[in-house]
Parts: sequence; C-alpha cells; structure tokens
Amino acid sequence: MRLLVCLLICVASIHAGVVHDTSAVLTGTRWIGSSGGLIDPGGGAYDDLMLTWNIAALPDLTYQYTYTLTSREGPPVSVILESDGCNNLGTDAATCISNPTVDAARALAVYENWTSIELANAIEGLNFLQFPKPFVQTIVISFASPGAPVWGDVYLAAGNQYVFNIGNLNHLDPNTTDFVAVPGNQLGTAPEPSTLLLAGVALTALGLMRRRRGP
Repeated sequence: MRLLVCLLICVASIHAGVVHDTSAVLTGTRWIGSSGGLIDPGGGAYDDLMLTWNIAALPDLTYQYTYTLTSREGPPVSVILESDGCNNLGTDAATCISNPTVDAARALAVYENWTSIELANAIEGLNFLQFPKPFVQTIVISFASPGAPVWGDVYLAAGNQYVFNIGNLNHLDPNTTDFVAVPGNQLGTAPEPSTLLLAGVALTALGLMRRRRGP
C-alpha cells in the first residue's frame, strides 16, 4: 500500500512539473523581467512592453482571444503566437482561426514555423504580419479559435528588437508565468502521458484495495 501511495505522489509530482501545452487561465498579464515572464535580449526599446490577454468561451464552443500590447515604441512588426490548432504552414490562418483583427481592422495572419537564433524552441503558430496603425502605443489583436487555451510561446519582433517568453528557453519550465495563453489543439487538449499514467496508477490502487477488502 505504501508503494502505491509513493507511486501516486511521484507521478503527480512529474505531472505538476511541466506546464507547457497544458490548460491555461483565461486572463493574464506579462511584462519584461524575471517576474513578468518576458525577456528582450534584442535591445532595450521594449523594456516597458506589457502583454495582456482576455479569452472568452463562446456559446458555439469556440473561444474569443484578445491580446493587448502596450509599449512606448509602438507595435512590433510581427507577433507570433504558438498554436497547436493550425496545420497548414505558410497558408492563410483561416484554417484554424476566424475573424483576425488588429484594432478592429481586418488583419493578415499566416501559419508559420518560426525559428530564430535566440529561440531555444521554434514557434509553430500564428504570425500577425500587418498592423493598420503603426504609430500607436497600444494595439489590440483579436480572433476566434475552436482551441481551448493552453500555455505556450509568444515572439514579438521589430527590426533588431525582439521579445519572447522565458519559457521558450526551456519547455520543461514549471512556472506558468513564463508562458502565455495561446490556442490549443482544435480537437481539444488531449491528456498528457503523465496524466494517463496517474489515472492508471490510481485505478490500479483502487482495484487492489477492493480485492484486499473482499466482497
């Protein structure tokens, strides 16, 4: 019995240790700094950048994603959000999201596998390329997706200036603050292997306990 309890505790600890691609909260804010979850190794222009998200579950079982970016430097040229719900590289992101807008104006978003020397992990997801108001300090990106929010990566770029989440450096990072909420798989987020293992151990323990007690 003690062995089974130990197994449950160990598996639960493994499961709790990794947050990337697991269910995320519907609202949050990230900023530059170790406590804010974002870093800007490309320079200091975006030291004051703040990223806020608000996600609403809609009656048609989709999610409305809204991201607000604020910085004295204005918006970056590209905003890349990791997204497991897309699957057509280099094509219009209409295959996995609908009604992408920036400041309420129609936006161009493509699905790319974004790699850069400063990124430890490539970001496969949505790249918002064109901003209708380039000289403002706050922009709002919005779109609808069938994918429930999970913890993932973000990358913001403007010339030699760039910002990304700390968790991109290590997807085994256990800190949710180092990631942002992004669209998950269109079919729903599948249970992770550790979750399945935990459930299996729990069921096995329950079965053994019942056999011990007898009918």
